[in-house]
Amino acid sequence: MPFQRPEEIGYGHVIERYVTKKDSERPRYLELGSGRVLRPGWPHAERFARHLIEDAATITDAELEALLAYEWRSRLTAAWLIGVGRRTLFLERIGDLLLASEVCYSGGGYCFALARLGTPADAEILTAYLDRYLPRTDLRYDQPAALGALVRLDAHLDTGHADRFTQPDGLGEQWVNALVHLQDHPGYTPEEQRRWLEMEENLWRGIGVPACRYNCLAWGLISAVLPVVGAGTRSPDLVPGVLGAGWGAVEVLAFYRGRAWFPAALLCRVGAGVRDVLTTAAA
Repeated sequence: MPFQRPEEIGYGHVIERYVTKKDSERPRYLELGSGRVLRPGWPHAERFARHLIEDAATITDAELEALLAYEWRSRLTAAWLIGVGRRTLFLERIGDLLLASEVCYSGGGYCFALARLGTPADAEILTAYLDRYLPRTDLRYDQPAALGALVRLDAHLDTGHADRFTQPDGLGEQWVNALVHLQDHPGYTPEEQRRWLEMEENLWRGIGVPACRYNCLAWGLISAVLPVVGAGTRSPDLVPGVLGAGWGAVEVLAFYRGRAWFPAALLCRVGAGVRDVLTTAAA
C-alpha cells in the first residue's frame, strides 16, 4: 500500500492534532505504544483517556483515512481512535493493514481495534493473520497481540477460533519457543495478552468514559441548579438553568450513543456560551 503524507491531501493538521498531541510529558503515540497508560497510579491517566475518547468521537472519517495512509505513528494512533470510538466502517481497512504488516509498532493498535469492534468479522481477520504469520517463526511481528485479541473475542462471541493456535505444541507455542530466550516467557502467553487487552478496555470504561460522560452531566445539572440557589425561585432565572440541563443531557448522549450525537453536543457548547452571555447581560 502506498504511503501518503497528510499535507499532500489537505490534512496536514492531523499529525499535531491527534498523533503528537501531549497529555503528559510525551506525545500521544509514544504513550499508546509504551503501555504506561495502564500502570496503576499513572498521574495522567484520566486526562489522557478523556481526550482520546473526545478525539475518537469527533475525528472525521477523512482524517482517519489520512492517518492510516501515512507512517506507523499515525497508523497506531488512528487504530486506537477507531477502536475507542468503535468505528466499524474501518474494519476492512484495519484488517488489510494488519495482514499486510508493512510497518512496525502499529500492529498492536490494529489488534486492539479489532478486539474492541468485537464482531465475527474481526475474529476472521485475526484468524487469517495468525494462519499467515504464526508459521513464520522467523518473523517477530504482532502474533502475540493478535492471539490475545482472538482469545478475547472468543470469550466475547462464545467461539473457539483460537483453540487450534493455543493447544499444546500448537502454532502459538512453536512460535514462542523458536527463540530460546522466549521459551516459557509469561508475557507471551495468550492469556497474558488477553489480560492486557482487557486492561486497555477497562481504561476507557473505568476511567475515561465515565469521566467524560459525568463531567457533561455535571455541568448540565450545575447550570440547572445554580440559578435556583442564587436567585431563589424566580422563574426568569430558571429558564437558562433548564436549558443548561438539557444541553448537558445531550452531551451525555453524545458519549453514550456515539459520534452521531456529537454535532448536537458541539451546538450545545455554543448554546451554553450564548446562554451565559444573555444571563450576564440580563443581570
